[in-house]
Amino acid sequence: MPVSPTQAPPEPPPPDQFEIRFTAKADTVAKLKMVQDLLSHAVPDGNVAEVVDRALTALAEELLRRKFALTNAPRKRPDSPSPADEPAAVKRAVYLRDRGRCTYVAKDGRRCDSRRFLQFDHIHGRAVGGAFTADNVRLRCGAHNRLEAERLYGTPPRARDAGGARVDLVRFSGFIRSGADTRGTAT
Repeated sequence: MPVSPTQAPPEPPPPDQFEIRFTAKADTVAKLKMVQDLLSHAVPDGNVAEVVDRALTALAEELLRRKFALTNAPRKRPDSPSPADEPAAVKRAVYLRDRGRCTYVAKDGRRCDSRRFLQFDHIHGRAVGGAFTADNVRLRCGAHNRLEAERLYGTPPRARDAGGARVDLVRFSGFIRSGADTRGTAT
């Protein structure tokens, strides 16, 4: 929007704040208004920044709970021999240890800092007997998880173009169940 000569330009926000603009669908605006109304006891003026902050906080907590089992009160499964062996406990420990980002380190010593498309990667792959334990699992972004799988399993050339890593079963014939096809590769 052009500024008239008599009108002063708007002041920039403080360094710890950002202006965010986006176009939303009508149903998104309706949800925002509904949440503003529901929060009217806590945010009487309906401040959009406060409402969005609360919504993102709640969403982040839910997503962290679902994907990484992060919660203030972890449950114990009665049938688990050790709480540390539970899958949720492993996910939680790995996420906290790896600080919620990819652990891949390049040859030049730089660590990938991606927090997108995070996956649990087995250091010793499941196909070769690797267990889902905190000592054997790390966080990797999707690209680096595929790269490690290709290195570990000896992916045939161009298999990645077909949608993912392929296991060269001949290399791991000692780990194959009887009756499995060991002549080629499996998906």
